Amino acid sequence: MSIQVESGYLLANVHDPSALREDLSIRLNEPHLLGTLIIAPEGLNWSLCGAPETLDAFRNLIQTSCLGGVVRHTRMPAIQMPFEKLKLRVRPELVTSGLNTSNLPNARGTHIAPQAFNALLDQPDMRLIDVRNQYEIEIGTFRQAENPHTHNFVDFAPFVDNTLDSADKSAPIALCCTGGIRCERASQLLLSKGFERVYQLAGGILAYLETIPPSEQRFDGECFVFDGRVSVTKDLQPGNYQLNGAHIESKQNPHESNYSKSGSSASQTISLIRA
Repeated sequence: MSIQVESGYLLANVHDPSALREDLSIRLNEPHLLGTLIIAPEGLNWSLCGAPETLDAFRNLIQTSCLGGVVRHTRMPAIQMPFEKLKLRVRPELVTSGLNTSNLPNARGTHIAPQAFNALLDQPDMRLIDVRNQYEIEIGTFRQAENPHTHNFVDFAPFVDNTLDSADKSAPIALCCTGGIRCERASQLLLSKGFERVYQLAGGILAYLETIPPSEQRFDGECFVFDGRVSVTKDLQPGNYQLNGAHIESKQNPHESNYSKSGSSASQTISLIRA
């Protein structure tokens, strides 16, 4: 059986996340669909694996169940199942930000397709910020990306207050993250702070790696993913990193690269979804 991994999200108003979870838990009866689906009042966020037709059926189900909006997703091959079971979680937010989301605008940054992202980066005065965590950035990021040195996404708001507060609000800012969901929240925050030209990589780094040939990519290294593969290469193959307790290390040279994940355990890490 061909196995693929799909990471994606759908922004939509979910009036009763718990009821939607119960409904989906009954209707998602495919035994070979594994991974994590997060349900929040603002939509859905998932990282799932299965056969292509199983993943197609999942997306058809969520689009017909409840929700308008645009599904943003990427798929990549998997040598083996990177998840052990299917989990459906109800959360207050799709990604924990530490923000009072009621104070944020509904507007978000302009989505830039992967095919146009290199040209965006070449624009004068463009500032690219990688909104992922420190340990993710250390194993791979865009060449010109700024590292906010955050341990988790809750730290991004203090970074904005401490580092970007005096920045020119009319200057362009581009954002990137794994699959796009953290950029959605980060762009809302920047717009609330008065930034006028905020852009985000549509589908995140995974969509960029899926779309842009490796020879044309501006991304160096590997992309951390929150499942059993740990990382993927520039052509979306399983990468060269593994988890060792609370550390990420190279499979070939485990003592030469040892990136700390702020004390979180391996089992906790691979059960999370971030994008």
